[in-house]
Amino acid sequence: MNSKKMIPVLLVLVIIGAIGLTACTTNGGGTTTSNPPFTTVASTAQLYADQCAFCHGANREGGLGPDIRPNSDTIKAFSSAPSLYDRIADHYPAQDLGADAQRQLAAYLFQETH
Repeated sequence: MNSKKMIPVLLVLVIIGAIGLTACTTNGGGTTTSNPPFTTVASTAQLYADQCAFCHGANREGGLGPDIRPNSDTIKAFSSAPSLYDRIADHYPAQDLGADAQRQLAAYLFQETH
């Protein structure tokens, strides 16, 4: 490929790379964070199925972990999605998911209850 044909290709690659970098932001502490990977109910339901169902059950009925169905005492005990997030963030194995996924799970679980 000659150099005149390579310029448009390189330009497209640079633009795609720049767009990809906008998915990351820097917070006030100077660390880089990415946008939440789980932003839809469907993807959050899949996150739950992949990461939580083993202990809490496919239908959130409990098992190794407590019942976390919408009307369960466990979920009703939380007054807000942020309070539920705090519990998820401190909970093993959810600690390994990262803050974005934990917040998305908290919102998903809380919205069905309240």
